Amino acid sequence: MNKVMVVKDFALRGFNDVRQNPQKYIFKLKKGKSVAIIACDAGERIISIMAR
Repeated sequence: MNKVMVVKDFALRGFNDVRQNPQKYIFKLKKGKSVAIIACDAGERIISIMAR
């Protein structure tokens, strides 16, 4: 039961932080998206090289 309260407190604290400072999280999401695109692109190139 104690773990549930800790998780709930952490989630609420994170939600309040997002509400007060959304730009920080938008930047992190955009950065993560660009990293994922680069990783997928590199993966496709590696697979095409291996297929040859």
